[in-house]
Amino acid sequence: MNSSVTVEDLRCNNCGASLHVPPNVRFVTCPYCGSSLEIHRSTDGVYTEVLQKISQKTERMADELELVRLNQQLDALNDEWERERQSYGKHGRTSEPGNGDLLGAMVGMGVAAVIALMGLTGAFGEGSAGFFLAGIVGFFLMLFMYFQISQKLEEYSEARERYQTRREQLENRIRLLEHEAREHPAE
Repeated sequence: MNSSVTVEDLRCNNCGASLHVPPNVRFVTCPYCGSSLEIHRSTDGVYTEVLQKISQKTERMADELELVRLNQQLDALNDEWERERQSYGKHGRTSEPGNGDLLGAMVGMGVAAVIALMGLTGAFGEGSAGFFLAGIVGFFLMLFMYFQISQKLEEYSEARERYQTRREQLENRIRLLEHEAREHPAE
């Protein structure tokens, strides 16, 4: 009874040592250098490949893909913020709300209050009552505008803070991946 086992003679792709491997084995560890090897069989021949190198290449490709994905997210975030920022504009302009808008409303309230006081004191002569009423209406209109602008300014500030926080998170992750790529370049 012949109990011979068929083996393939291969070389370790890492250290070059001779390996004797049964034909149905797909993975082997080199007894000389300890490398984990994958055995590739094709019509052209049989060879080994170090799994650590495959794993490193796969990790590097995954990092590169992650970097592309993060850059796309950053671009999308910037585009979304630009659209949102423009929605805070006034009269078709893309200006952002600011304290100047609040100051304008306060000045308007002051002017309206002065007109109302002048109307109340009769400074405009016979038509003073009309000025008083116009001043009161103007004052409350400016007060309403002041609160509207305050609310819009607060909403804008919160939206800008969310944008800046998310942008910083994405940029930090991108910098980390780029740093790792520089520290561990492709072989």
